[in-house]
This record gives sequence, structure tokens and C-alpha cells, in this order.
Amino acid sequence: MGKVLFFLFVLIPIPLFSQETQSLTVKVDSVLYQRQRIFVDDFVDNRFDWLHEGAGDLNRIQDGFLFYSNPFDFPYYDGKAIYFDPSENFEIDTKMKFISGDLQKPNGLFWGDLIFGVKFLLGFTQLGDYIVIKSTGVDQKIMGTTKVSINRSDFNELTVRKIGSYYYFYINDQLIYKMDYTPFTGRYIGFFIAPKSYVQIAYLKVWKLVPKN
Repeated sequence: MGKVLFFLFVLIPIPLFSQETQSLTVKVDSVLYQRQRIFVDDFVDNRFDWLHEGAGDLNRIQDGFLFYSNPFDFPYYDGKAIYFDPSENFEIDTKMKFISGDLQKPNGLFWGDLIFGVKFLLGFTQLGDYIVIKSTGVDQKIMGTTKVSINRSDFNELTVRKIGSYYYFYINDQLIYKMDYTPFTGRYIGFFIAPKSYVQIAYLKVWKLVPKN
């Protein structure tokens, strides 16, 4: 993927939803955690302003999905400022479907600072390769050494969980990588789309994870 490039837009900070305790739980390292909602967008409309002028003629929200077309020769990034405490345990989750583009180029999820600070990327290609990038000015790139199971004609789920001092990265509920947690100051969460690619996104969810007694 090379050096990470950003196509920037004016991003509007988003206030938190009223925190609601969900019945959903998740297990990490044999510990049960309860999800508490921080942010959810199911793309019933464009209330969070994902669609920008010049971003691509095919970009739209329709039938509960966000469609993103990247007409550029470099990765396209779009994210929202979602305020939460990243020192606490959290989860970011999305589902993405590849429609067209380069089968070898990754699409996926990013979070952290948008320009100068620490940022992370989790993505996959249609060939079943995954990529994790930690960027602190110089990219630390981790490419998958084994293939991950990819739904080539359907949605793929991307999940990152921060538990204690570690990040856990999942694709379709399969743990693909674990690394030390690095604090970040930015609160931007969103998507990166490969050059000349077209994808469909089902939702974006951010949760606080609380140990379940």
C-alpha cells in the first residue's frame, strides 16, 4: 500500500449518543465484556455527513448502506470525530463489501489522528490478505503471513478491540493479530478506500467494553 496518503475534508466533531447498556457481550482472553454504546450509524440517512462534494459520483446512502467510490489514484479517507476515552476498553466494528477495483489493494477501517498523530488501519484485499498499519509519521506495516477467510461477494466484518494494554484485530470474527496498545490523541474513526475502488458499508459502531460480573 506504500506511504499513507490522505484526501482531507472538513470534519465535524460528533457528540456521543446517550450511553445505553446493551445485552450483547463479547469474550476476550476468557473474560466476558458487556458492550455499552458510544456511537452507531446504520446509514438510514446522511445525518453524519459522510457524503462530500467531489468525493465520487457513485457515493450515496441507500437502503441502509453507505456506498463509497474513490475516483483518485491514492487512498481516500473519511472519518468522524467521535469523542470517547481511548484509555478505557473499547471496540470499533464495521462491515464492508467490495464491489469493484483492484483485487490486491486493501480497503478497511482507520482510527486515531487524521494527519500528524498516531493512527491505525485494519484492512483486507479480495485475495484474502490482511493489513495492519500503525502510523506515527513512519508507517509500521504488518502484512498477513497467512490468508484470512474473505467473503468475496458479500460483506466482511472488521473489528478492533482495545483491552487493557493490547489491541486485538479481527476479520470475520477471526483473530488475525494482537499488538501492544499505543495511546492516540485523535478521535477520528472512519474508512479508507483503495484507489479506483468502490465499496458498500453496512454500519459503523463504537462501543465501550466493561467487564461483565
